[in-house]
Amino acid sequence: MAWTLKNLFHMEVKHTLVEFLEDQMPSYCNPGGVQLYLNPDSSLFLFANYPGIEQLPDINLELVQEFKSLKNFLTVMGLLQIEQLLKLTPEDLLGLYDRGKMNILCSLEGKIDREMTFRKYKKNLWARDVHEKTHQVKTPISQAEYFITYTIAYYELIANYKSVHSS
Repeated sequence: MAWTLKNLFHMEVKHTLVEFLEDQMPSYCNPGGVQLYLNPDSSLFLFANYPGIEQLPDINLELVQEFKSLKNFLTVMGLLQIEQLLKLTPEDLLGLYDRGKMNILCSLEGKIDREMTFRKYKKNLWARDVHEKTHQVKTPISQAEYFITYTIAYYELIANYKSVHSS
């Protein structure tokens, strides 16, 4: 690949952003509440509280995504400048969820193994439980409260099924 002024400029800009992030790690929270955490295996975990809802006790609703590396994160997110990272908001992540590039995680605290991850894929909504069982969600879910309700109902259904079939 021939080095052009444009390539060198983008390399310099990305290098500055990479240096900024490396100086902040292993964890960083931007002014908008978007958080990054560098895992020991050099993968990067991105998360933020679901926008526009008050956080409830014992219930967490977050936008989450894990990236293979810092480079993978920058590529997928399309970030070139530090200012872009500083201005990234939970609302931006919600837009990425709508395009299938982020997950929504609903976890019920105090209840062992009560977590559900939602992801859009090819115009369908998919849910994965803590045991890696994946299923298509047939009813469209677009509001925060419905992700919570769905997660609670899913685990109540499983608990009821187990109690009926264990006797």
